[in-house]
Amino acid sequence: DLHARGYSRMYRAGGRNGPQWFDYDSVSTESPWRRIDGTFTRFGDVTTLLRDQDDMFVVMAPGDETTIAFDAASERAIPSGWRRDFILYTDGWIKDSDLNTAFGTSVGPLPFHGIRQYPYAAGESYPSDAAHRRFQQDFLTRPAGRR
Repeated sequence: DLHARGYSRMYRAGGRNGPQWFDYDSVSTESPWRRIDGTFTRFGDVTTLLRDQDDMFVVMAPGDETTIAFDAASERAIPSGWRRDFILYTDGWIKDSDLNTAFGTSVGPLPFHGIRQYPYAAGESYPSDAAHRRFQQDFLTRPAGRR
C-alpha cells in the first residue's frame, strides 16, 4: 500500500557531525528538502509493481510510505528463545533533490535497467512499448510538487 506519511524527525547520533538518524514515531508534514516536481505513483495497492524487476516500479514522492504485508504463518516454528528476521530485497533507484543530483528536482527522466548513463545517452529513453506506456497511464497519475 502506497500512502502519504510525512517526514520523520531527523537528528544526529553522536553529536553535531554524527550520522543522521530518523525518529519514525515523530512525524511532520513539513518537508525538510526541496520539492520534486512530476507525476508519481497513485496511492493504493502497488503489489503488481513490486513483483518483478521490469522497469515498472513505485515512484514515491518525498513523504510517501509503502507498507508491505505478507503471511508468515506457513513458516515452520522456531525454537524457544530464537527470533526470526526478514530481509527485504529491493531493486530500484533513489533520486533525491540534492544540489549535486542530475535532474534532482524532477521525477523524470525515469531510470531503467538497460540505461547506459544518467542523464540519458544520445538516442536513449525510457522504454516505450505498450506495457511501459500502460504502466505510466495506470500508475503514474499523481502530480505532486508543482505550485
